[in-house]
Amino acid sequence: MDVVLSRDRTQTFIVIGFYETWRQTYRFVPRCRRCRNGHGLERGLRRVLIGSAAFTGLMLLPLAAGNLSGEPWKDQWLAVFPVLLTLGLLMLWWGVLDSWFGWHRLAPRPERYALEHPAVQEMFEEGWGGGTSP
Repeated sequence: MDVVLSRDRTQTFIVIGFYETWRQTYRFVPRCRRCRNGHGLERGLRRVLIGSAAFTGLMLLPLAAGNLSGEPWKDQWLAVFPVLLTLGLLMLWWGVLDSWFGWHRLAPRPERYALEHPAVQEMFEEGWGGGTSP
């Protein structure tokens, strides 16, 4: 992951306002095992979620067409199950992404964690600041 660092901001007055310039650099922060596993789990859940949402959407199309044509299905309530499955997968994916379940070993660390990497801390000591503009 690349962390954006910037410094040496200068402002120049022009007729319509101020023009700002600054230096910008990037530092690569390698992923730890926890982040690699967490992102792999999150990516797999996201793919299953997208497949489930596509299946649910395709299944609901004929149901909606039947209702619009005036010939509703007899067992419309069965459409609730794929919708609930998709919502459950959405909550599971979101929970893994945000560490809701206490599975800290499986959840990826937040991106701000990269700012604690020694290479980035060294740049902070040299006067660089985090973000795209100082």
